[in-house]
Amino acid sequence: MRFLPLLFMFSVAEAQSLLFEPTSDFTAVAHFSAADVKEDLQLLKSAVQLAYAGPPSLLAALDSFAPAVSDSEALCLALAEAFEQVADSHLAANIDFNRCGANPVPGHAGANINDQSKPWVIEWRRAGSQPVAVVGLAHFADEADREWEGFLSAIQALHAQGKPFIIDLRGNSGGDDSMGIEMARVLYGLARDVNVPAPIRGRTWIQTPEAFALQANDIAYQNARSLHNGRTPGPYQEVRRQRLLEWMKRAKAHAFPSVAVETYAEVPVTRAFAENIYVLIDKRCASACENTLQALEKLPHRVLVGENSRGMVEYGELGRVRLPNSHVVVSLSTMRSEFRDRRNPEKIGYSPDQRVPENEDALAAALQRIKQNN
Repeated sequence: MRFLPLLFMFSVAEAQSLLFEPTSDFTAVAHFSAADVKEDLQLLKSAVQLAYAGPPSLLAALDSFAPAVSDSEALCLALAEAFEQVADSHLAANIDFNRCGANPVPGHAGANINDQSKPWVIEWRRAGSQPVAVVGLAHFADEADREWEGFLSAIQALHAQGKPFIIDLRGNSGGDDSMGIEMARVLYGLARDVNVPAPIRGRTWIQTPEAFALQANDIAYQNARSLHNGRTPGPYQEVRRQRLLEWMKRAKAHAFPSVAVETYAEVPVTRAFAENIYVLIDKRCASACENTLQALEKLPHRVLVGENSRGMVEYGELGRVRLPNSHVVVSLSTMRSEFRDRRNPEKIGYSPDQRVPENEDALAAALQRIKQNN
């Protein structure tokens, strides 16, 4: 284990005090006192100590963090600057549903073919005289979302055809990686109860009451953002939030170990899809998108085309803490992954097998490569 947060036993009220609702106020505050800042930072430090699975350098940074600020936008920016020194891309400060600090670098390998709100589409392009399927995955919606209907059947059909095809992950900033993993499972020819071959050796999960509270907050925050943008949250979101709140109660009763380590045996690759699969990536491919890259990594003929992905993949299972006086919302990971080969892709990303020049189209490059291989 490389990193373990410093866990303190707080009172039962601590986890409850971290919770917020979708109706909470997330708007910027124009003025507050130095005492308010101190109170907010004390709460943040407690959340980090009790629920954070990332590098211990975060707690060290907070110990020396003393910004002279009196409004939430300034505090949010100061936190974002401090977070830049921590090797955890999920770590972020937000206000008014916007991430503070430097925006993610845009992709420079062309736009995803999927410009719709639906998480997936399949379109056909031509590589010379050969028709080629392109699976456009613009974002990873929750696995319970009805818009995934037909997706795995479509992947099974492409598998059965046995011809090269393209998976377009450009611009996909993540979400729920479940369908990316299930797509990989189909391409490996595996049953649903068999783990997908992947470079992950194990994962460490924080299972304190505070960690479950922060995970429940993440769903509340997503729901609040949906309402803010005029969308109705999916009903499965509240079901999952209530389940996390139940786990929080069980954790208070010591039903779980505060730190759980899950290890994964290596899975042999025996019946995998035998043709080339070209996966288009760019700097916007992050989190669940990169988890999908890892799930596809052991396919014998996977070819990454484009530019480096973002490097937002060592930490996950996001939680959020809302600072009460400033209304700044901080994103904290409650899980970390460790790799068999000890790689550290965080803030670096995965490199393509075929790098395209900046602002050239990765799809065109993949189609040209398929044409040349005919």
